[in-house]
Amino acid sequence: MSIQESKAEKMLGIFFVVLGILLVVAIIPWQIAAVETEWYNAPRFFPYVISGLMILLGVLLSWSGAKKKNMEGQETYSISKNGLMSVVVTLLLICIYVGALHFIPYLPCTIVALGALMWFFGQRDLRKLIPIAVILPVIVYFGFTELLKLRLP
Repeated sequence: MSIQESKAEKMLGIFFVVLGILLVVAIIPWQIAAVETEWYNAPRFFPYVISGLMILLGVLLSWSGAKKKNMEGQETYSISKNGLMSVVVTLLLICIYVGALHFIPYLPCTIVALGALMWFFGQRDLRKLIPIAVILPVIVYFGFTELLKLRLP
């Protein structure tokens, strides 16, 4: 399957606009508690800013794709079966990881998930895979728990 550059930009732009609206209307109010404080200091402020930027950039991307519709020399993107399979396996591994976080602590779960993703995407050298899969989650864990004083699962 192949798709022209202009059509891909329009489709991605529409996707980002719909996702941004879904975030503003449903997900942010559902997931982040409303707090009576200054508007710029509220927990929902930054997610609303990011969602607004997502909507704006989605509109601009769709507009750019619409302008390119009849232009010559557009790139054609093709979707291979292997590329699609990589996306599906990655999403499946991430869903398993998120589900496992309910039962397994952050560090061991993240080390295994990162190692599995690295292995799946072709890193077979254990001298590189193991240190990266262990050190990065430890750095993130330390940064959140000690520096930001946030509790991870």
